[in-house]
Amino acid sequence: MNFQTMYNEKLTSAEDAVKVVNSGDWVDYGWCTGTPVALDAAMAKRLPELTDVNFRGGILMHVPEIFKIDSPAQHMTWNSWHMGGIERKAIAQNFSFYNPIRYSELPRYYRDSATPSLVAMFQVAPMDKHGYFNFGPNASHMAAVCERAEIIIVEVNENMPRCLGGFEEGIHISKVDMIVEGNNPAIDELGGGGAATEVDQAVARTLSEPEARYWFNCNPESAEHWFYKEWICNTRQKKALHLHFTMQDNPILSPEQIADAERLYTGVFYNRYIKGLWCVAEGLIYPQFDREKHIEQRNNPQGEWYISVDYGTLNAFSAGLWCYDGTTAYRAAEYYYSGRETRKQLTNAQYLQRIQQLAGSHKIAGVISAPSAASFIAELRNADFTVRKGKNAVVDGIRRVSSALQAEKLRFSPDCKNCIREFGLYRWDESCSEDRPIKENDHAMDDVRYFVNTIMGEEASISRVIGGI
Repeated sequence: MNFQTMYNEKLTSAEDAVKVVNSGDWVDYGWCTGTPVALDAAMAKRLPELTDVNFRGGILMHVPEIFKIDSPAQHMTWNSWHMGGIERKAIAQNFSFYNPIRYSELPRYYRDSATPSLVAMFQVAPMDKHGYFNFGPNASHMAAVCERAEIIIVEVNENMPRCLGGFEEGIHISKVDMIVEGNNPAIDELGGGGAATEVDQAVARTLSEPEARYWFNCNPESAEHWFYKEWICNTRQKKALHLHFTMQDNPILSPEQIADAERLYTGVFYNRYIKGLWCVAEGLIYPQFDREKHIEQRNNPQGEWYISVDYGTLNAFSAGLWCYDGTTAYRAAEYYYSGRETRKQLTNAQYLQRIQQLAGSHKIAGVISAPSAASFIAELRNADFTVRKGKNAVVDGIRRVSSALQAEKLRFSPDCKNCIREFGLYRWDESCSEDRPIKENDHAMDDVRYFVNTIMGEEASISRVIGGI
């Protein structure tokens, strides 16, 4: 059966489509500009016959028709993942509720939900020649919604743009139950913030001059900050002039005051507050890491060779090649791959090939792997690698890595660029009452921890290191 035939068989009216919704059902209502229009109007006509219909959605761009029925609180609840002004006003009518979330985890909430939506209805772009309906600029968590919903109804809008992303940006007709063709309304847009202020007008007049220039005054933060990566690292491309000032350029401070300030800081705090470099200081898990002390080039390291692995599919896969002489461990090379950034996932067989390439001609005494990577561990063992499951005690492992850094028992090749980068970004979650790292910029940090915790063990943590924990 071709896609157009399937399309014609599933085509129905909005009025017939919403008949699948019954009292007590959970209904997903799309997201942002994907909120249904024709289906919404039909749902508003049916809703007074029902009770306790629970809708999920968010970032509403217009007031849905279901909000306009008489006494909506007697028939429905609206459960928002992200509230705008429309939804906040609906709270006063006692049918609108906010779901506090960490937005990046929203797809997981759907996939793990104990109350998945029975019905999902939302706007999409017209079907392409491969049978896919694109979610438009609303992809977000919609693929996860479709995975759990029992009934999927799409409302086709010819004005919905196709937004390509490589992953989870649409749904195939084979997974769609009903298709509704609406009236193709224009895609919602947010209104302007009001009339231009005097400041807005002054900026516009200034920039209209032939030699107009923007000036940015920056207080350095992380080297991963968008402004640093987009502007500071690309001054030639941006035709920008970068001027870097330090305390020595402050005419108000005396040499004695500058010297007093410099004595207050060491390590990363010195780089951040005295040198004014773009690096994380507050909450940094490994402030002991010092590029001058811990990074060195060794041409012929001696000792036993190991590989540590933090396994990831969409999240980054990180592996380090170590040479350990019983006292000092040298990370000689690394392999680092992010399926999310490259938009291409690798298989276990492909990762195994990368590990073999990383090992090279070295005899590997053992591969220390993330203990949860069961299928990859089996792949390694089938290839005759000796595998040890990494000890995964996070706080104890961080303490041991901190101690090893302080005692200068860890060294890193300049080629381990991703590992070195993460040392400058790995931070504690200061909003948490317990010691817990933020789950980002942590893939190489995890494989380092597996190695130190498992191979170096207690030898790496003879003494407690102030500032590490």
